[in-house]
Amino acid sequence: MLCCQKWMVLKFVAKSVTKFVPIVMVTARLDDIDKIRGLGVGADDYIEKPFSPSVLIAKIKAMLAQYKRLTERDAMETKRYSIR
Repeated sequence: MLCCQKWMVLKFVAKSVTKFVPIVMVTARLDDIDKIRGLGVGADDYIEKPFSPSVLIAKIKAMLAQYKRLTERDAMETKRYSIR
């Protein structure tokens, strides 16, 4: 039951609570099906334990930089198409 609940929580968080915040799963589960399901439900990245803290930080920084680029691009497109 707990297994099903975590996927439901991830799906809820990904779609509503933190819609614009990257979600990184850090887990000891190594099966491909778990990775596929986690990414499919809404995680932006899936990191398996054991992991290097420096790699985790690098991945988070890359995701935040990508988010910044996307939001800046969207803001520019919104300005271009706004009614004056």
